[in-house]
Amino acid sequence: MRPVDPAQVPLRIAFGSCNRQYQPQTHYDAIAAQRPDLWIWLGDNVYGDTADEGEMRDKYAQVLAAPSYRRFVDAVPVVGIWDDHDMGQNDGGKEFPARAQNQQLLLDFLGEPRDSARR
Repeated sequence: MRPVDPAQVPLRIAFGSCNRQYQPQTHYDAIAAQRPDLWIWLGDNVYGDTADEGEMRDKYAQVLAAPSYRRFVDAVPVVGIWDDHDMGQNDGGKEFPARAQNQQLLLDFLGEPRDSARR
């Protein structure tokens, strides 16, 4: 992923959420055509809904394997936050046992550095 150039003004920011990884991931070409300078995931980046680490990892891998998404993240910096489905449970909260594990998987998906304060 390429970093955002802070000297570039104005920035064109695109954002999205509620990405159903089991659907075709072709919409990233249309977003890329708008030439955003930054993409922000706003949560429900996948519908994980599981405490199983392998299953959650596979769901992120579905998105990462999509050619449209690969082209997109190679060209556009990506940041993001999570929501309940990324955490692993619909309407789940801090009591969900796999929360910390799934947070790390999300940060892996986002390409967050290993030494990031977010980890």
